[in-house]
Amino acid sequence: MKSFIWAVLICLINTLAAIITARIGLKKDSKNFSRIIFGSFVVRYFLVSAAVLFVLLYININKLVFGLTFLISTFILILSEILYLNNRADLLKTHNKTKQD
Repeated sequence: MKSFIWAVLICLINTLAAIITARIGLKKDSKNFSRIIFGSFVVRYFLVSAAVLFVLLYININKLVFGLTFLISTFILILSEILYLNNRADLLKTHNKTKQD
């Protein structure tokens, strides 16, 4: 159970950071949006890698359960992050079109 909680916690923190940076990035123009989003990908990748390494080395958990839970959680939460960005971007495009009309 501890393995499951650690894996999901790391993934949720990563997704929360992604949503925060997405909200910031969506308020910027496309050049700065790309810079913020892709920059956050790199930073989050290294932070998540460090967190996973820390958990695997220093916390007594079932590594198989942790790894599988992390893999599945990452897949689901990245998919939700992509859908969130797509949904927010479409809402902003629609909103901007109605303002221009």
